[in-house]
Amino acid sequence: MKAQGITRKSIKEQELANFFHKKLLTNSGTIITDQLDIIKSWVIKHNGKPVKAVYINKKKITIELIELSFEDQDHHFFKEVTWEHWYEIFKDQQLKFIFIQPGEDGKTNWFYKLNK
Repeated sequence: MKAQGITRKSIKEQELANFFHKKLLTNSGTIITDQLDIIKSWVIKHNGKPVKAVYINKKKITIELIELSFEDQDHHFFKEVTWEHWYEIFKDQQLKFIFIQPGEDGKTNWFYKLNK
């Protein structure tokens, strides 16, 4: 079946690609995602918030740096921003959110990283 150049097979392949693009779980428990709902949920669960700093380099080019701030961290160069603004920069910079959930054994701490 073909509708507007999209086949049933390509839709199925796209759904599968979207699933793996949305959330990739590896054997180590590491999750890689670019989906705001997953990122936001994890950050809020760990008492975090989205923040941003603006840096102007020697060539007078403005660079927006995003980060996540948690209760025990001092990000005095960063200002809190909305999730929508943070995510817009996140997508523009083609970042991925990589995180590990705490282990049930209590031995593994949570961890995250923003990466290209």
